[in-house]
Amino acid sequence: EPVEVRDLSRGGLAGTCARQVMPGTELELELPGAGGPIPCRVLRSEAGMLAVTFRQDAESLARVDRVLAGLGAAR
Repeated sequence: EPVEVRDLSRGGLAGTCARQVMPGTELELELPGAGGPIPCRVLRSEAGMLAVTFRQDAESLARVDRVLAGLGAAR
């Protein structure tokens, strides 16, 4: 299910999504430039909004950092 990203940081992501997901659900998100899926856990999902927290292991953080670096280069 596609997610339109509204806010992205090293800690997580907030966006809009048509699908409702139970808080606590483990997911993997594909983000452009990440080099692979980023494991995360759903914090909130209501009224079309989705908020997740990324796993904070070295590999996950490296993938998030690649996405953030790519966004910074695009400015």
